[in-house]
Amino acid sequence: MDGGRLRLAQGVANACGAQRELVIELERGEVLRMQSLMADLPVADVSRLSWVHSTSHTSAAWVHCMPTFSTACEDNLFSGAVAAYSGAPLPCYTQFAGRSIVVAAPASRTQAGYTTEIVDPHGMVLAVPLRGRLTRLHHHIVWRLFDLIARAQTDAFHGAVREPAHVLGAQSTDGTGFHAVIPDILVHYGEDMLLDVKVMSLSRSFYTVGGLGRGCTGQVARTAGRILEQRAQTEHASYLRLARSVDQHAGVAAGVVGPVENRLLHDFGVLRPEGRCRRPRGQHTTPVWMLVVGPFANVSDDVEGLLDIVAWEMCRAACKGLADDVVSEHLSVAKSSVRREVGMMLARETARMHLDMAGELAAGRVQDVLEGGMQAIGGMGVGDYFDDLGGAIVVGAQ
Repeated sequence: MDGGRLRLAQGVANACGAQRELVIELERGEVLRMQSLMADLPVADVSRLSWVHSTSHTSAAWVHCMPTFSTACEDNLFSGAVAAYSGAPLPCYTQFAGRSIVVAAPASRTQAGYTTEIVDPHGMVLAVPLRGRLTRLHHHIVWRLFDLIARAQTDAFHGAVREPAHVLGAQSTDGTGFHAVIPDILVHYGEDMLLDVKVMSLSRSFYTVGGLGRGCTGQVARTAGRILEQRAQTEHASYLRLARSVDQHAGVAAGVVGPVENRLLHDFGVLRPEGRCRRPRGQHTTPVWMLVVGPFANVSDDVEGLLDIVAWEMCRAACKGLADDVVSEHLSVAKSSVRREVGMMLARETARMHLDMAGELAAGRVQDVLEGGMQAIGGMGVGDYFDDLGGAIVVGAQ
């Protein structure tokens, strides 16, 4: 190449580099401007909550992923996903927001009749906590993650089992049968790993300052990831408490470390550092991977860690014998692909939950429960409120 062409190529490269730097600066300026606008909103404003607590890799997956078999999303679900991400009112609640219902006084009670609002525009406040509100969402997430793990299985990452009741259980000595702490997924990765999915809804219990003693202070509400990590801390303590309860049913004295507690603490990996819940970082009280997901398709550190493992194993299986630079490029693509798939799934299934809940509102379930009470377990219509699919009312259907 002669000197003139070389100088021309260098000039083009320099121009492209300058343009790239300019675009980066413009985008950074837009982000700072949005942060300034959001900072002026009240701490409990849903738009601010969605901005602060969204996880970049998963919450915005619907923005930049092409529709494929794993990332497809129907129109009515897509509008719900967009609204949740932006903190806007959910379309499926439009016809109910601001409306009230008159609840008649039950004949068997001394309570007088009253009027109550059905739901707010974001689905944060319901007149009654419908039983099974998050049941189907939790099942969908567990099933999708299990499927993802199964597709990533290699000689190092294998043996996935759903709801393994045998790993943390014991036969009681008090005649109450078999007791167990049951995680959602068991998988082998060097050693056995316990995975447990926890779903958090956009509720006042978790996302309102001072909500129900959850420790949601103003600082927690203003810090990305803190609410999910705080929930993870609570669940670790619950696992430890339940393991001790199983041991006590099996005859272990209170205060003594029994076989189930000992297995929980020593057979499933080391105690890992806490996430963004506290400063400085301590250690979780159990080695369980708490896969906490929030209402904005936001995820805890443990979910991010699991997705990294899945992407690496997929990459390792596909790149045997290839050069390191090729493996590095493929790993980047695999990580993006896995996060897009999971992020789109979380946004889609959360929107589906709200759409189904709106169908329950349209069917008058709230008034039935407030006036008649929840039936006893085993009664007709009790359990997951999605059970009666044939009688569902689809809100917004054409």
